[in-house]
Amino acid sequence: MSFDLIKNIEICFAYRSEAPLALIYYSHLSTVCIAIIVGIFVFVKDKNSLLSMLLLTLSASFSSWVLLDYIIWNWGYNSILTMVAWSLLGIMAGLISVSSFYFFYVFSFKKDLSFSSKSLLFALLLPILFFTPTVFNLTHFDLINCEATENFYFTNYYYALGGLAMVGILLLAIFGWKRAEKTFKKEIALMATGLELFLFSFFSLGFISSYFDNYSIEFYGLVGIAIFMAFLAYLIVKFKTFNIKLIGTQALVWASAILIGSQFFFIQTNVNRVLTGITLIVFSFVGWMIVRSVKKEIRQKQEIEHLLKIKSEFIDIVSHQLRTPVSVIKGMASMLKEGDLDDAPKEQKDQFIAGIYEKSEKLADILNDILKAAELDMDNFTFAPGSVKPVNLVLLVKGIFTDLTSLAETKKLNYQIKISPEVSDLNLLTDESFLKHAFQNTIDNAIKYSREGGFVTVDISKEGNYFLCKIIDSGIGIPADQASRLFEKFFRAKNAVDAHAYGTGLGLFITRKIFEAHAGGKIWFESVVDKGTTFYIKLPIVK
Repeated sequence: MSFDLIKNIEICFAYRSEAPLALIYYSHLSTVCIAIIVGIFVFVKDKNSLLSMLLLTLSASFSSWVLLDYIIWNWGYNSILTMVAWSLLGIMAGLISVSSFYFFYVFSFKKDLSFSSKSLLFALLLPILFFTPTVFNLTHFDLINCEATENFYFTNYYYALGGLAMVGILLLAIFGWKRAEKTFKKEIALMATGLELFLFSFFSLGFISSYFDNYSIEFYGLVGIAIFMAFLAYLIVKFKTFNIKLIGTQALVWASAILIGSQFFFIQTNVNRVLTGITLIVFSFVGWMIVRSVKKEIRQKQEIEHLLKIKSEFIDIVSHQLRTPVSVIKGMASMLKEGDLDDAPKEQKDQFIAGIYEKSEKLADILNDILKAAELDMDNFTFAPGSVKPVNLVLLVKGIFTDLTSLAETKKLNYQIKISPEVSDLNLLTDESFLKHAFQNTIDNAIKYSREGGFVTVDISKEGNYFLCKIIDSGIGIPADQASRLFEKFFRAKNAVDAHAYGTGLGLFITRKIFEAHAGGKIWFESVVDKGTTFYIKLPIVK
């Protein structure tokens, strides 16, 4: 049988020009944008995760299938392009089936497949790989209908592989759901539903289009990936799947919207412009709602986690810091009450009484810190208007310095204060009792954590319209990996706990709150472990 090649190519071109281009652009390019951006973004966020790699493989396989199909529909009059592109569809369909099953297994059971299971999956792909370049895949190019002629058995094999993947995922979902913890059951159900809807729409409509030789039906099956990605987005937002947080969700949503919108630069029909415009509007609105929901949920979770953390740390303080002095006081008082020390020398009795007093002081300090922290624990704490008055900072710090001299002398410290002459008569507006508490705590810490024979220097100078106070010590220093938490409530660096077991972890939290309650006031530090720490305090001068 002979053909007029030029005439038939023209017929093919005419046939292709009658194809529903608006639907082709909409079904193909939109789904590729969604699949690729999600796959790449999740992979970039966690390159070492097997789950991320498998999602990228699934996205790439689907996108490759769609792009090959796009070539067939747009350049179908070219027999070479059509045969090459069409012949590769089976490989991509097989990869979609295998990667979907593999992905869901790793997601549900949080472990890799065994070597034998992976070998079985590869074996299922072998017939497709082996027969793809042969006539058992595509027999010839039909010039009359401008399409490749498929081999019935080859085509139905990879459609059957898709059906097998759906059954396998369903069984995995059932077994995984039964074994999973209560909190993970919903995630398994959602992921399984999204994947099954995607695979069902893709393979069932693909099979129908092939069986009835009406390939435009497959367009509708491609939108299944958008359904799966919608389920995936919900899992990312609701359950933090793939550990993508707020910034990741925002980037994912808006990057997808931009990619969908970019289609306006090359679409050619009004129908497609309308379809793409509707998709962009709906996706942007849903994306905005998702980001808004994520922000709200993250904020609520952070607040709950913060409260739980405070509760845990408070219980720890009550258990250790309060119980010990109370037990000692109770034991000593009991001995006095029972007369166990009636015949003891006066010196021993005095030691017992001094011990009770010392432990009572520690207990009072802990309680005062807790009450002070509760008073200051507000985002916008300010001093009570009636308590604020002009205070000479130099006189206040000198008084604290003098009060702590005896403590410094017991550790044989080189203890000194340096005052710049220009600040001697300058004041600041403050609540004196609060400010005194903050400086006393900071200088006391410098002395407490300095080793015997070291030094502590208090330096007050002027920097612009601010006092600049430096409290320098030769103490144990602050580990770099813990420095960012130093001003947190209830936090104590490990080396500080080792040096002094007693402490609430509230002192520097209170101190920071007090200094920052002054307009422009702040505190920061520089530190080297085993070398010492310098705290810098900046406070406004009254003009």
